[in-house]
Amino acid sequence: FIQISDIVALTNALQYLALLYFEQNEMHHAFECQQRAVALCLKFDSKQSYSESCFFLSKIEQGINLLEEARYYLELSIQFYPEQDLEMALRYQNLANLLLQSQEYSQAETFYFRALNLYESLGAESHIVEVYEALAVLKANSDNQHLPATEDENKINTREYKDKIQGEFQVEALLRLGGFYEERRSYRNALECYWRALEVSRNTAIATDWIEAKVQRASKRIRRRKS
Repeated sequence: FIQISDIVALTNALQYLALLYFEQNEMHHAFECQQRAVALCLKFDSKQSYSESCFFLSKIEQGINLLEEARYYLELSIQFYPEQDLEMALRYQNLANLLLQSQEYSQAETFYFRALNLYESLGAESHIVEVYEALAVLKANSDNQHLPATEDENKINTREYKDKIQGEFQVEALLRLGGFYEERRSYRNALECYWRALEVSRNTAIATDWIEAKVQRASKRIRRRKS
């Protein structure tokens, strides 16, 4: 590597080596190589390349539990990434996950919703569900901070409350996904989402009448197609 005079080629070589180490779970070696690559990226003018390098370094740092540094490089990656696309949404979601780990719930929620807005505009349905599930955990944890949990009765009430909040977010995610499939006339997939939402609703004592109506509507559309 020392003999490579082309900075871009050297950077690419270091990042490829970091990727190999990363895939073999040799995180400290991956960290050393990617740190050098990020430093070299500063020498040539490519915001996207710098953003991608910082994003990968952040992932490596998360793997070795350097969470503050991981957050720093992830924020740099977001700052220098030039597009509002799937890659940016993944960065927002990853930053929100880090903020959730550090119990910075308000900021985490902001970045989850930024990710969600992009995923919805791109039709990335599996990511939409992921974000809603994370928001359910965030909501339950943030509210749980204000509830006592020293007595057994309080612990039970807190757990039931947390389950209900998570259920509500999960139902909303499944209904949104079902609506996404309906708009594209993929009624069987929509029906599956609505059935799952109905099951979650029943398990967490959420009203089900309006969900049942969606199940019936999707079922009718499937029968019409068959006929």
